[in-house]
Amino acid sequence: MPFVKSRKDFYKYVSRAIGPVELGRAIFTKGSAITGAVPGLNMFPGLSCNPAAGCNPLCEAFRPERACFGLKSLIWPEVRAAWLKNYVSFSERPGQFCRDALAGIRDLSSASGLFRWLNVGGVPGIAFLRDLVWPAAVYRPDLKFLLYSKRYTWIAYMVARFGRPDNLALYLSSWPGLELFNPYRLPVAWYYDPADPDPRIEAARSSGRAIVECPGRCAADRKSPPVCRLCYVNRDKDLLFHEHTSSAKDKGGQQREKYLARSSGGSSSRTRGRAATAI
Repeated sequence: MPFVKSRKDFYKYVSRAIGPVELGRAIFTKGSAITGAVPGLNMFPGLSCNPAAGCNPLCEAFRPERACFGLKSLIWPEVRAAWLKNYVSFSERPGQFCRDALAGIRDLSSASGLFRWLNVGGVPGIAFLRDLVWPAAVYRPDLKFLLYSKRYTWIAYMVARFGRPDNLALYLSSWPGLELFNPYRLPVAWYYDPADPDPRIEAARSSGRAIVECPGRCAADRKSPPVCRLCYVNRDKDLLFHEHTSSAKDKGGQQREKYLARSSGGSSSRTRGRAATAI
């Protein structure tokens, strides 16, 4: 993806990359290899995320070593198109997009009883929270929703203004270099990199915060219901995540390696450095 300097250039790129976008329409996902058969809604990674995290692939200051697995998954054309369409659609017509998505969630069938907001990508605007995430929790009390976010001030505003729905699990997603703003003591999702540990993790433990370690996988594959539901039912404990990397058991990671090898005409080497979970 090329670096673009203006909104006009960006939409020229969009028209070439994915074709026409039906503005206001939301595209849902049925699940992922890590989270299992949990429906959700994703946004284009980087573009929708907190710019202070340095994740925007269209930014001159982009640091590839900080690429999350969402950015690394942009090699899949159909996946890339769906995420980009959601982002463009919300950016151009946020009200219509939220209404369309909310209507879809009202009629959504979830065998697991779970829904994951933004397994990939970030909150693209506060309207996404105000007009979609919070109302969805009200309209579907039978579902348990999950949201991680680096938009600390937006989350604080929503909690202050509308409270915290019982069926919405909220986590502030930590990131190196981002100062946490957590006036309501919401659970924090910590990312652990053994090569460069975040000192705030031990500081949080020392201050008395309970931290539970994520086992690393919710389900066996994208078609299986999640076995672990810790993220969805937890209300007060912090979570500790290790980096999500390709392994012998990670089918998606193996496919990604093969694709990169074919694209480069030879064997590929995995991206080193930070490979954070998309939380």
